[in-house]
This record gives sequence, C-alpha cells and structure tokens, in this order.
Amino acid sequence: VSQADLDAGSVTNIASASNGQVTSPTDTETATAVKSPALLIEKTVTSTGPYLLGSTISYNIEVTNTGNVTLNNVSITDPAAVLGTCPVTATLAVGATKTCTATHVVVAADVTSGSFTNTGIGDSDETTPVTSSVSSIITAPTIIPPVIPVTGGTPPALLIPVTGGQLIPVTGGTLIVSGLGHSCMTYNNGQVICWGLNASGQVGDGTLLDQHKPVYVKDLEGVLNLTAGSKHTCALMIDGEIWCWGENSSGQLGNNTVVNSNVPVKVEGLPDKVLAITAGEEFTCAQMMNQDVWCWGKNNLGQLNDGTTTNQLKPVKSKLNTMLAQISGGQEFLLGSDFFGSVNEWAKVQAAAVQQLAGSLSISANRWGDTGCAVASDGSVKCWDSNLISTPIKDTLPAMEVGAGMEHNCVVNNDQTVSCWGVNLSGQLGNGSNTDSLTATLVKNMSKVRALGVGANHTCVLSGTNNAPMCWGENTFGQLGNDSTTNSNLPVYVILPAIQ
Repeated sequence: VSQADLDAGSVTNIASASNGQVTSPTDTETATAVKSPALLIEKTVTSTGPYLLGSTISYNIEVTNTGNVTLNNVSITDPAAVLGTCPVTATLAVGATKTCTATHVVVAADVTSGSFTNTGIGDSDETTPVTSSVSSIITAPTIIPPVIPVTGGTPPALLIPVTGGQLIPVTGGTLIVSGLGHSCMTYNNGQVICWGLNASGQVGDGTLLDQHKPVYVKDLEGVLNLTAGSKHTCALMIDGEIWCWGENSSGQLGNNTVVNSNVPVKVEGLPDKVLAITAGEEFTCAQMMNQDVWCWGKNNLGQLNDGTTTNQLKPVKSKLNTMLAQISGGQEFLLGSDFFGSVNEWAKVQAAAVQQLAGSLSISANRWGDTGCAVASDGSVKCWDSNLISTPIKDTLPAMEVGAGMEHNCVVNNDQTVSCWGVNLSGQLGNGSNTDSLTATLVKNMSKVRALGVGANHTCVLSGTNNAPMCWGENTFGQLGNDSTTNSNLPVYVILPAIQ
C-alpha cells in the first residue's frame, strides 16, 4: 500500500486470465484503506520576560501531520497575536511540520489582569481545528495600597441601610478624584499626589506650574478621603479635619480668605469631626458625624443652603430639613439623597426632587452644568438635565458607582469594567474613538476597577490588584499624568513618583 493509496482511501485491483488464445473477463476488487488524518499543534514562547506595558511577547507555532494521510490547505491562525509570514500550505506530508511566528504587544488590559493567555489554532481540510495555549505573567507597576478601602472613606460602622436592605456609605468618597484639568489620588500610606492644571495651585506642590505627571502635595499625610471641585481640592484627614488647596476666589478653601493657595490650608470653624466631604464647582460641603451639613464658598444661587446668597469664606451650617445619606456638589446646587434613596437638588434651602428615581445607591452632580446621574438599587443608571426628569441610559450594565463630567458621564459596572457616554471630542469615552455616543460604551482594556474620578473632559480610575491609576480623555494640561499633553481615547497609565 502506497501513500497515494492511503490518500485516495482505497486500493483497486483488476485481474483477468488468459491461455494465450482466450482471455477471461476482468474481475475488480477494491480494498478500503483506513484513513486517519491528524494534526498536532504546539505553541511556545520564544522571548524572555519580564513583560511590562508595551513589551513584545514572541511565539513559535508549529503544526505536525501526525496522521497517515497527506493534509491539504494547512493553516495556522492566532486571533490575539500578529502572525509573521504564514501562508496556507497546500499539502503537508505525513510526519512533516509547518512553523510560523507570532508576536503580541502587552496592553493595559494584560497588565490589569496580571497575565496574558494566547491560543494558536491549526486546521486543514481533513481535520477539525486543534489549539495550543500558553500564558505569560505580566508585571504591573508597583503601587502602594491606599490606607483605606478603595470603596470610600466612610468607616464600616457608619453604613446606612437603604431600600431593599442594602448598605451604602454615607458619602460617595473616592480615592482618585478629577477636576477641570487636574487629578489627585491617595498614595503611599495616606499621602496625596496630584497632576495636571496648576494655575490656581490645585496640584498643591507649592508651585503654579502645570504638572504632566504626579507630584506630592506638600506636607499632607494621614488622608482619609479626597474631593475635587473645578480648580480646588480638599482632603479629609484621619483626625476629622479638612485641608484644601487651589482656587479660592469664592472662599471655597474655607480658611476665611479669598487668596488662592498652592499648598494645603486648614478649613476653619468646623464644629465637629467630619464624616464626608464633597466639592462643587466653587464651593465645598462637609457632613458631620451627626449628619449636619456645613458648606463654604460660592453662594450666589444659594448653593450653600444657609438662607443667604452671600459667599461664605468659612463653613456655615446648611438649613436642610432632611437628613442626607449622600451628598454631591454641583455647579448651582447641592445634590443629596435621603435614607430611602430619593434624590433632590438643594438651593436656597429649597429641595427640587429628581423625578422617576428612587432607591439611589450612587449619585453625582455635574460641577459645570445643571445635570446629574444616579445608580438605582437595581444597578440601572439614570441621568437628568434641568427639567429634573431622570431617564435610563441605554446599553448600561448593572452598575455600582457613577461620576458626572462636563458633557460625559461614566460608571463602574458590577463586573468592575467601566462604561461611559456623551461627548467624545477629546476621547473622554475611552473606547478608542472620538465619536459621541448617547448610549453607554465600554472603556477599552479596563477591568478590576475599584475607584472612579470623572473630570470635566477626562476620567481616571484605580484598577487591578495593585490599584494602578489610569486616565483617558483631554490632556491639555497633563491631566492624564503620562508626561505628555496629547489627548488619548484609550486609557494610559499614570507615571507614579518615587516613594517618599
């Protein structure tokens, strides 16, 4: 039996007899050949780690004909890598091999997950596809975990029950925050680093120079929570005090002056230790341990709810007649939700209810407009404009935290991915395009997100097991923290400073 017989699948023999004068009729017999086509694939890593963001992983992918018949149109594919020259092989003899190379460049999602698993696929006309997978460990930046849980700065004992028996923090404090053109995060056991726009001193490093990568805020340790207005930043300390820095034209730093400060200054006159903080565009509010709310800064439209429309240079007590579970500073109002999850916009001591919204778990006011968003108890996301009629956002996944920007909004989904929607001129949706979207679209290369800071036209998160900071969107002032001023429609890693 020859190889051609096996490839054909049978052997046919034709015989006849003759005595020299007469020839008998022919007789044909066909014997079936047992065809056993088989293809073996083996994928190996040929490069050497460690592998970091931007590193190239190289592979060899080899297929071998381990059957007993010639294989036709043998191919190698690798959906997650870039193949070298690897044309389809017309025929592969028994025992012969075909080898191709491939490469993969490490992206942010690989760093976040901690590894990259790649699968090569071999196929032919005679066989079903065969696969071989290899995994490579991806090294993430070394991040010092924050001093408090990334879900916020509220002690566990102060969790408040809401409709449905769930628990939420009394405030929506985060460990990474973003303003008009800057961002800040906790770092290295309660210190703070900031980057981006610094014309008003909002980076807090003692200069007025924009910082394209993070620098330490001066003389600040023991930080429990952070909030960012448009051009100012405030920190809640472990001892219950508040320190603020940046723009102070309306008294939003709370130190009884209207002088900007490029280093932290202590808020004066708070009556008790503070539970939670939030910042509007040019005002700041704090919630005391007894749930009273005290505010300071811009008050031309009654944002401070103290019964006046006079700017206040240090804290005054808001005359709210409802105890609030969450507060979020906007541009012209204070957004608050009560213990049942109902949401109101407060201005001039008057509550305007957000319609068609109940059981809110997370709220966020727009610091540059009259809009807002909330996550309801069932994980759905609703937003509203000046008419206060909330409407569902299409294509959202079940969510747990929301942040409002100037003309875009983002949520952290229950599966720890991030979705954004709205204006996308600067790439603030993080989906690799610059096309606006009225429906929620997933941010690319994003997983295991633990904190969200939405700025005017950029967004930052803490992601991965190491709480690595990543940002996307506008970068005019270096607010993405990657030592450039180029906008990015995909998340980029923030370049962290050395540990002090």
